[in-house]
Amino acid sequence: MKLVTFTANKEAQTAVLNWSTAEEVNSERFEVEHSLNGKQWRTIGTVAAKGNSQSTLWYSFVDADPANGENLYRLRMVDKDRTHAYSPVRSLSFDIKVGTYLYPNPVAEKLLINIDDWNKVERVQVYSNSGKAVYEAQSAPVDGIDVKNLPAGLYVVRVTRTNGAVEAYKVVKN
Repeated sequence: MKLVTFTANKEAQTAVLNWSTAEEVNSERFEVEHSLNGKQWRTIGTVAAKGNSQSTLWYSFVDADPANGENLYRLRMVDKDRTHAYSPVRSLSFDIKVGTYLYPNPVAEKLLINIDDWNKVERVQVYSNSGKAVYEAQSAPVDGIDVKNLPAGLYVVRVTRTNGAVEAYKVVKN
């Protein structure tokens, strides 16, 4: 597979990736990979390749949920014999207003979390000042987080989004 172009462009709050190949022999698919740091990559989509071609072919993919800040993209080009190669990395930066509010702070009994879209949240965790996890949920804590039995002190609430972004908030427990 001979990659000719690979571009990443912002359209509103989405990342539009376009690429073309000049020649394909036994091509199977393109795995679109996303990273926030250039070290950990995750596949966010797959586009089937045409297989065999001697002419220029065009492909595209839209990331409808980029993270706030820098987003890195690359293609993992996989052939039918399972060999693969990577494209160059493309970078886009987004300024997305994240709607997450924790209240009351300081808190005595129940910490409430208001998030713009719970469908985009993978996990909520609370850590003590010493780094020990004291709470974890894979779904929205709609009734809040019961903290009345926790010792007074500083805690960190980590919200991990489905796009890989992590938000951290300091909360004081009275």
